[in-house]
Amino acid sequence: MELASSAVAALIALLATVLGFRLQERSAARRDRHAQQAQQYAELRQVFVRFLSRLAAMCRLQNERSVLREASASKAEQAALEARTAVRRP
Repeated sequence: MELASSAVAALIALLATVLGFRLQERSAARRDRHAQQAQQYAELRQVFVRFLSRLAAMCRLQNERSVLREASASKAEQAALEARTAVRRP
């Protein structure tokens, strides 16, 4: 009787140890996956920031080129071009 209860206790302890190991392994994998996703998100955000900055610079240069081409533009037209440039900024 005592041997059977000891064997059951040992089996329960073994199962608990294996279960604990598996839970810890899954937790570590989840933590690694979240860290990788956060890094990818940060990299993607940096790419978008650079893209929007370059897009804004391109729009500004296009508007400046347009103003230079139309040097005889009225003040209202120049103000409209400046407003358009300001709206496109991120």
